[in-house]
Amino acid sequence: MVNEDRQISICSLVPAATEILCELNLEDNIIGVSDLCSYPDSIKSKTKISKSRVITEGFTSAEVESEMNRILELGEVPYEIDDEWFKNEKPDLIITQDNCYICEIDVNYVESRIQGFGYDPEVLVIDPKSISDIYDAIKSIAYSTNKTFEGNRLVLRLSERVDTILDLFKDYRANSSYFY
Repeated sequence: MVNEDRQISICSLVPAATEILCELNLEDNIIGVSDLCSYPDSIKSKTKISKSRVITEGFTSAEVESEMNRILELGEVPYEIDDEWFKNEKPDLIITQDNCYICEIDVNYVESRIQGFGYDPEVLVIDPKSISDIYDAIKSIAYSTNKTFEGNRLVLRLSERVDTILDLFKDYRANSSYFY
């Protein structure tokens, strides 16, 4: 967790983390994002510090996977990161993931690169695989950015929405004579 007395600078390499940061009113603190971060629209103007080496637009999933496999077979990574940006901007917090080293920059890659950045930022890994994991990711991001209260409020709001949807589904199922 960073010092509460100063404004934290954040680099988000995960689209979901970027959205969470914006929900926590930290958009102004975001100084760099991955090329996949595109929501909300205002985030599109942020500096893109990583990008995929594989063009996905206009290609089938099989074609994208084939290109990914080709890059990996060459012993290369399927994305690029702007090391100079990190050395110059030195974000306090870097948020990354550990779900898939192919889809987006993962923690191992980030940690291997940090050694050459010339400083020691906090690296936060989010790895949600369930709704409760999403809530935990929100709380972790909130804690790391001194927004614990706001994070708990966001989790409460989202859990209430999920409960409402589940209740509607139960009502539908109970009143439906035909269910898929």
